[in-house]
Amino acid sequence: MAKLVVGYWPLRGLVERVLLLLEYLGLEYELRRVTDPDGWFNKLKLEVMAKNGLANLPYLLDGEKYICESSAIMVHLALKADRPCLLGKTNDEKVEYTALIGFFNDTYSEYIKFAYGKAEDFAAAKADYKKAVDLRVAKLDKLLEGRKYAVGETFTLADILFFDFLSLYEGLLFPGELKAFKTVQEYFERVGSIENIKNYRASDRFMVEPCNGPSAQFSPLKLP
Repeated sequence: MAKLVVGYWPLRGLVERVLLLLEYLGLEYELRRVTDPDGWFNKLKLEVMAKNGLANLPYLLDGEKYICESSAIMVHLALKADRPCLLGKTNDEKVEYTALIGFFNDTYSEYIKFAYGKAEDFAAAKADYKKAVDLRVAKLDKLLEGRKYAVGETFTLADILFFDFLSLYEGLLFPGELKAFKTVQEYFERVGSIENIKNYRASDRFMVEPCNGPSAQFSPLKLP
């Protein structure tokens, strides 16, 4: 079996959720950091586009097939690993999973607006963002009551997404503040204690920062 190849900029960004899933599944992969923008846009992207009209970063190369868009990559990996339950096991879980993905996407969109904002007062913008995001974390806190994972007893891709986001919240944005949401904090610790995830985050394969591109106001990639 050919080794999976993942391509992305030299930052955490959208590829982190893909790497978390690869590590969780125990799949071997090679991560290729794209450090030359001109090389990407003028050459490699064109090569990817010849096989996938949605060419973008991150990409996953599986044999001769390129998969782009992080959500599609994650579904591909779940199915490749013969783990369709990662999309929900029962019909009810599949519906709940879909609803949670919508909730996550809205939450992440708010983060991106903050991260790439151009606030004159960053501290004030960060405080305003915390008020907004805490409303969403509070909603997640209520939803997770009595649940082991996001949809219930079954671990799904939603757990990868929420864990990645909560690791930004607790690890970089608002350290120590997750304790205000007891159920979410316990959930975050539960997912983080999964052996493959725990080992990955303790290794040199895990990138803490930068999280965003050079135009971001929060955790930007520093250009040489």
